[in-house]
Amino acid sequence: MSSKTLLERAAALLGNGKFELALGEFVEKYESKLIVLPIFKTIKLGVYKNIDQFQGVFNHLKNKISNWALKLFSKAPISSTEVEIDLVKVSVQELTGKKEATCKEICDMALSPKFGLQFCEPEDALCLRVAYQEQPENEILFMGMEPIVSGGGHCLFYAGRSGGVRWLGASHCGHAGDVWVGSGVFVFRRPRKVS
Repeated sequence: MSSKTLLERAAALLGNGKFELALGEFVEKYESKLIVLPIFKTIKLGVYKNIDQFQGVFNHLKNKISNWALKLFSKAPISSTEVEIDLVKVSVQELTGKKEATCKEICDMALSPKFGLQFCEPEDALCLRVAYQEQPENEILFMGMEPIVSGGGHCLFYAGRSGGVRWLGASHCGHAGDVWVGSGVFVFRRPRKVS
């Protein structure tokens, strides 16, 4: 059954109030095709209530945050409730099967039914930097997120380590047409199954 036919069938069943049957057909069709990436890191949002608390933890851990990233974070919401989030890390080539791909292609594939991932929130970057102290030298992880438009560009946060220093920064690399090499690595949220 094609995806169009499946959606038409689901719409008909939904119209008859048979949500469970429609959902069951959808899951049966796509569950076997879902690529489940392993959890890379579980972070907890809502532990630190504002950017000042994050800065205090960063200073204690000897983490660095760029001035530009700090400015962008000052406008981003921070969770007031504690919640655990599972993150995955995946290369551009693993997601797209290509040696080069645009930011739009990367995000479209990550969010597609094939991978079933979700965008990160800005706070995820702060929490990842706190949680990922063992980051290897010269690794840079870009957050798979809705870009923040600032300074004429589309910004993504990244967590990196260089010269023994653990960084959290921002870069103008999130425009839909920006091209990434296959070895570039992104972090996305992996939703938890509802039990």
